Amino acid sequence: MSVKEILDYVKSHPSGKVKIAFTDIDGVLRGKYMSVDKFLSVAESTTGFCDVIFGWDMGDHAYEKIQYTGWHTGYPDAAGKLDLATFRKIPWEDGVAFFLGDFVDQNNQPCDVCPRQLLKKIANDALNAGYKPVFSQEFEWYNFSETPESAQQKLYRNLTPLTPGMFGYSILRSSLKMQSARDEHRDRTRPGEETWWCEMVGTCFLDQPVPWPASYERHDDPDRAQE
Repeated sequence: MSVKEILDYVKSHPSGKVKIAFTDIDGVLRGKYMSVDKFLSVAESTTGFCDVIFGWDMGDHAYEKIQYTGWHTGYPDAAGKLDLATFRKIPWEDGVAFFLGDFVDQNNQPCDVCPRQLLKKIANDALNAGYKPVFSQEFEWYNFSETPESAQQKLYRNLTPLTPGMFGYSILRSSLKMQSARDEHRDRTRPGEETWWCEMVGTCFLDQPVPWPASYERHDDPDRAQE
């Protein structure tokens, strides 16, 4: 889609908002909603986003003895540039527009601590060295018969696995228990629409309570890998 088509979609969406996200120091997306008017005012410039995401861990515990940010700097906003090429429609939010962003320094140059900027640099270095980088993903996650509330009440210990016992690569357990995984496998692409994630090409049900893995289509484009 062209920039005009993307902006027209954002303007016409009944939600009146978009969702944006930046990658923290651990590669986790941290984001927020933004009104359409605010988005349009920064879409081709920069917006502020607190640089604490480079100063804490995945549990929001602040790192100590770091130089880039901290209590000594007051955790100020850093400049972020939204990448309109990462435009996606969030299927489970009625097609709300979603964008990834990259951090830049005061000279509008890539920020050294931004993981997306680092990945882009590595990809460019590989191209300049005569190599063609190819990107792919394989995720593994644990499945438990818990809710967020019950897991917290148990202090995330002694959680109940989705199925008892061990049986790797079971085709029956996946049929019985993993409706959500089968839904993941559906083709989310509609004619004329952008896909949300890279296409899933394989899943299996490993021994419980080990993770459920999923492999995704490889891409030559690092942006697709980052998404």
